[in-house]
Amino acid sequence: MKTITKTITKSAKVLTLGVAIACTGCASRPAPNFANGGYYMAGDDDCKLWRASDKGSINCYTKDDKFTGIRYPMTNQQLEMYRYNQQREAQAWANLNQQIKNSQPVRTSCNTIGTYTNCSSY
Repeated sequence: MKTITKTITKSAKVLTLGVAIACTGCASRPAPNFANGGYYMAGDDDCKLWRASDKGSINCYTKDDKFTGIRYPMTNQQLEMYRYNQQREAQAWANLNQQIKNSQPVRTSCNTIGTYTNCSSY
């Protein structure tokens, strides 16, 4: 009978989850940009570059300067929702970091008999 003992931390598991969640936002994320007296959502792949127009909107372009469309200013409600979501995301990251900081090691012991392996964690 062969016994293998490993120490795995909860933080490694939580960190893996955090990295997986973070990668869902790997594409460019838009953010409010102030122009013409209002806030416009820009910065994503379809609006890497933008130019203010005299019609109260912005013209969006890709990084290769290809026109992708027109965007209008955000309403106060949209801007508040954006800020609220940013605060929630920051709090989620703070909670994740706290979980990692507070995590304790988990011991896993595995017993192998022939081709059968049985593991238990404590």
